[in-house]
Amino acid sequence: MDIIADLIDRAADLQRRIYASLPFEHRLADVFTKLAVDSIEALGRALGAEFLARGVTGMPDSGPSWNPQARHPELTLPAGYLREFASATYRLLLAKFQDLALVDDAVQRYLLKLTTTRRIKPVPLKSAESYVRYGLVQEALDLLRQRRQRALSLDLSVEDDGVSLADFIDDPKALREIQRELSPRVWKLWMTYLAQRLHEDVPEYLGLSMEGFTDLEIIGDPRRKGLPGMLTHYKPPPSGANSFLKSFVYKIPAVSKDFFHGLHEDLPLAV
Repeated sequence: MDIIADLIDRAADLQRRIYASLPFEHRLADVFTKLAVDSIEALGRALGAEFLARGVTGMPDSGPSWNPQARHPELTLPAGYLREFASATYRLLLAKFQDLALVDDAVQRYLLKLTTTRRIKPVPLKSAESYVRYGLVQEALDLLRQRRQRALSLDLSVEDDGVSLADFIDDPKALREIQRELSPRVWKLWMTYLAQRLHEDVPEYLGLSMEGFTDLEIIGDPRRKGLPGMLTHYKPPPSGANSFLKSFVYKIPAVSKDFFHGLHEDLPLAV
């Protein structure tokens, strides 16, 4: 029994090491795929119902409850229908885009287009799957482009209505909205850019600001007791918090404008 237990432990350790050696995007996709179980089930059934309705050949058995006339025919298909294809497709999209919300939105939009335009023809199953896989990738890319366009439409300067990125930075709630509009990778690239161009604590400052801390609490003021500051590296001079604000925070909009214009031109689509 000890030998068997030892073999099991060694096998588990080997499995962990092999998994850890996989590229990060594949490990991240694996985690996201586990979170998207319900979405995968829904995608498999929705595609199955559409393929069956369009006469795709080579389809798996649709089961005794299949009813194409039902209000929701996909719900009459067996559980797990086309699950293998749906899971592989989700994994592909998540590995490419690393954004579960983006992938979910792309899937929903594409399914709507698929069912309302009747694009699927009576072709073999593998051909239909390839068509859908390509269409989903393109849909996700379109969504990603739209996200960037919304970010760029801020223009990071004063608009006709007098709103600028500086106004968003001063409003933690609005800044969180910007964070939700951007993919995690683009947000990270933006924060890294600010750290390199301004000060390494600028991303930390913005994060604490979004949590609701005031400038004095974040930066600190040696003239006041109980305000040592919260930043990792920056220590306020005797003059107080104004030095950090003038030297770095007030420059965030201009520096960010350079980042987003560069992003529009240079950032690869598969973020």
